Amino acid sequence: MSEPFITRDRDSSLRRRRRWYSGTWWIWASLIGATLWAIARVGPRIPFPYSWYLGDKWPYPNLELIQAYKRTSPTGYLLAEFLRLDSSPWLVAYYFLAALLASVLVAAWVWVELRGSQHRAKGFRIAVLGPLTGLLFLTIGSYDPFTALGLAIALFAWRTHSRVLFLLAGIYLGFQHFEQSIVVIVSWSLATLALQSDFPKPWSSRRNPIWLLPGAIVGKVTLSLIIAAQGVDPAEGRLHWMESTYWLKQAIVGSINFGPVLLLSFFAGAWAVVILTLMIPDTWRRRSYLLAALLIPAIFAVITLDHTRVFIMVTIPLVAISTVIVLSHPRFSRNRELMILIEALAWIMIPMTVQGTDVVYVDGFNVLDMGIMLLPQLIPL
Repeated sequence: MSEPFITRDRDSSLRRRRRWYSGTWWIWASLIGATLWAIARVGPRIPFPYSWYLGDKWPYPNLELIQAYKRTSPTGYLLAEFLRLDSSPWLVAYYFLAALLASVLVAAWVWVELRGSQHRAKGFRIAVLGPLTGLLFLTIGSYDPFTALGLAIALFAWRTHSRVLFLLAGIYLGFQHFEQSIVVIVSWSLATLALQSDFPKPWSSRRNPIWLLPGAIVGKVTLSLIIAAQGVDPAEGRLHWMESTYWLKQAIVGSINFGPVLLLSFFAGAWAVVILTLMIPDTWRRRSYLLAALLIPAIFAVITLDHTRVFIMVTIPLVAISTVIVLSHPRFSRNRELMILIEALAWIMIPMTVQGTDVVYVDGFNVLDMGIMLLPQLIPL
């Protein structure tokens, strides 16, 4: 007499499993599809297909003063030397994979933070479709992926409440790119003060990111001592650009001339998330903290030649945190049409970079040409 009930239970279980597998397949397909689209829609592009440091070893003592800043972001170069990647195809693949790993790791942090939310997959897609992925695949061969990896590690360290991991993340960031790290730490700390009461519950007890600063200082001092021990002046590099009033003037003029495009390029498809985040603070004090957290990176973007690139890099934690807050905030997350609009903008608005002086370069998206040029760099593998 009980057999029909057993059969019904078995059929019900099978249906549930089929629905689960079907839903899982769709989610993973959407995550992979978003990642591939984020890469394909910007080319990708290799600004310098043949690495400028081939045949030389870090800290590259023969670099011209104007290029010396590259020795103070050494992680990617040192790892390439350790792996003995001494041919262009392997280096292209190496930087391509580094860019992919950095982009996915930041998006994975958003995914982890939205655990239990119906918008979890949406958060990953918005993050991977944001300005960071576009930047990294527009500049394959730069040291930016290794800085972005450090910031992703810092986000995960922030999640664990671990002083040790926070210290290690700070050391890595100071060693890899001290100047950007300082801007990130200050901006992230201000955003934390502005949004802490609106953070999801598990975030309320997290450490202020200012505690990354001691590690960053240790990392910078360590790097400077290593460079000095090689007989190279550790002060060479970015100080050359900071001390030059000519380059400062040119950067500001370029930023003003191309102001509207520069503003659009800051967040690209993540503008909706950022605007909604600005609507959250309910006091002038908290709004001031949040505006300052965005204004400081914007100032540095205006006074440097790599305008958009600098802004995107130093706002990686802010954009990731904003994505999580907006998608988990009851004021927004229950509005289905708003959620659709936020993601649609991320899919449609293509990231771009504005860089240069009085004549500013804005990316031309001939993705067919750039894709065709990429293939010969990889095929010899």
